[in-house]
Amino acid sequence: TSCAPNPAAGSTVASFGYRHPEYARQRLLEARAPATANITQRIGRAREAIALFENTLGPRHEAALAAKEVLARELLTASPPQVDDAIGLLQEVVQTARQRQWPAPSARLTLAQALRQRARAQARDTRADRVAAERLLQDGLVEARRHLGADHALTRQIRATLMTPTPASEPSPARDGSSPSGTS
Repeated sequence: TSCAPNPAAGSTVASFGYRHPEYARQRLLEARAPATANITQRIGRAREAIALFENTLGPRHEAALAAKEVLARELLTASPPQVDDAIGLLQEVVQTARQRQWPAPSARLTLAQALRQRARAQARDTRADRVAAERLLQDGLVEARRHLGADHALTRQIRATLMTPTPASEPSPARDGSSPSGTS
């Protein structure tokens, strides 16, 4: 494990050690900090936080899932974006939230954006990705409105994303009324 880069991390290590969830939380904060300009460092810190959370709290703990969501966002901003890895992490977060009946509107939004990004970049599974993205956005909007309110920033962001045209040139099946097989 690397040395603590700042006084706050140093005091966390002095108080709890390197294998404590508080140290993992500190690493996650560093991964999210804009001052950590190097994307490779942010990804590394997020991965470290995930490993620590999984080892101390378990892989399906809320803190581990939040760290996976942060890592997924960083992977999507990497150059080149690591979209498939991000999608896998986000699917795990959304699936666990669904099983535990936890709201996960931000994970649903990020997963929908990742699916759209994959459809744009690779033209792979475009229709399936678009349909899944739209369903995630609709579910996320319901969750966000219920748990955060209609005027919350995340609710508005999900609504705006849902209103944004899908990447493919053909209209979305939910909007044009056609069946998934392409026949009316």
